[in-house]
Amino acid sequence: MKKGPLFLVLLLLFIFLSGFIAVPSSFTPAVVDAQPPPVSQAKMDTSFHIPFLGDKNATDYSLPVLAIILGLVDGFNPCAMWVLVYLISLIMSIDDRRKIWFLVGSF
Repeated sequence: MKKGPLFLVLLLLFIFLSGFIAVPSSFTPAVVDAQPPPVSQAKMDTSFHIPFLGDKNATDYSLPVLAIILGLVDGFNPCAMWVLVYLISLIMSIDDRRKIWFLVGSF
C-alpha cells in the first residue's frame, strides 16, 4: 500500500491533536494568573410579545408550556401553509408511490 503525502498530513494531525508533542522545559505560558472578567449582575429581559395576546413574561410559565406557546406562535407561517396545500394538491394527482415519496421528501 502506497503511503503518500495525505498519510503524512493525517499522521501529523493525529500527533498534534492527541498531544504527543513534547513541550520544551524553556516554554513559558503567555498568560500567567489570569483572572476571569467580572460577571455582570444585569437582569435579563424575560418578556415577549404575542400578537393578539399581548405582552407575556416567560417566568410566569413552566418550560413545557412556554415551549408549546412559542412553538405555536413560531409555527404559524402562512407561506409554509400554502406550500403545504400546494404539495398536497400535487400528491393527490400523482399515482406513482415512488414519485409521491420523492415529493414528500423534498419538502
